[in-house]
Amino acid sequence: MVPSPDTVDRTWIPSDRNVRTLCSLQTLLGHGRLAGTGYVSILPVDQDIEHTAGASFAPNPVYFDPENIVKLAIEGGCNAVASTFGNLGAVARKYAHKIPFIVKLNHNELLTYPNTYDQVLFGSVDEAWNMGAVAVGATIYFGSEQSRRQLVEISEAFERAHELGMATILWCYLRNGSFKKDGADYHASADLTGQADHLGVCLDTCHVSDGGYDIVHDLDGVLTEFDSIIGLRRLKAIHLNDSKNPPGSRKDRHACLGEGTIGLEALGRIVRHPALKDLPFCLETPNDLPGYAREIALMREMAEA
Repeated sequence: MVPSPDTVDRTWIPSDRNVRTLCSLQTLLGHGRLAGTGYVSILPVDQDIEHTAGASFAPNPVYFDPENIVKLAIEGGCNAVASTFGNLGAVARKYAHKIPFIVKLNHNELLTYPNTYDQVLFGSVDEAWNMGAVAVGATIYFGSEQSRRQLVEISEAFERAHELGMATILWCYLRNGSFKKDGADYHASADLTGQADHLGVCLDTCHVSDGGYDIVHDLDGVLTEFDSIIGLRRLKAIHLNDSKNPPGSRKDRHACLGEGTIGLEALGRIVRHPALKDLPFCLETPNDLPGYAREIALMREMAEA
């Protein structure tokens, strides 16, 4: 269904979710600058677990302080902020009533060497509920050796969350060596998303370009291929990033808008494309707050050009 002001009424009331959970869903949908639209903008930060303010895209030491993460979500008009037990627990008494909290239940454990793709629970649903969270989230690495255990753990955790009246969010990623081929291919992702038609897709401009798809000179062709294999109806959001790498490099290094190999002209065509222009656009560029402000203004200029 297309997001709308009555999303909870149309989508969730007929489900088996209890009244408390419906209220939590409405709390998420009713907060921030997108309140009442049916769309959701969440600031997710796995701070100090999988990423840090010193190592993700670009150093931002100010975000070693979890309070600044929450402040950024509030200033950005987000529907909610999603982070770890430690981050949100440190500021819950001060901020849980000011912006909806989403506690990320599981993360990679990266102290073990060699690293493995395994999401491990770092706390309980009851802990998240006690700190005032309206929702919990979790990640499952589909295709990994541990995915079956993760499915059981998270289904049990989400059942408990619904008993307490909390909303739940599932982040899904592919982690399997068999998905790595000599050439980029949408088919593996299409096969998995096809097994659950309600799953959506986020398209990252840097990933697509680095994957070898020519969005600079043949955007229509790339979208036509995407539509024929995955379906544009599943495309729910765009991560708008320039790339530090040449097309087809099979890497993932984001650049600020206009400072990479994609360029402002091509990014502008993406922002204005009839099939994309009404989707939510998000930035993941290596920037600071003033830089993001400039890029948001730039995106708006490109959209109106």
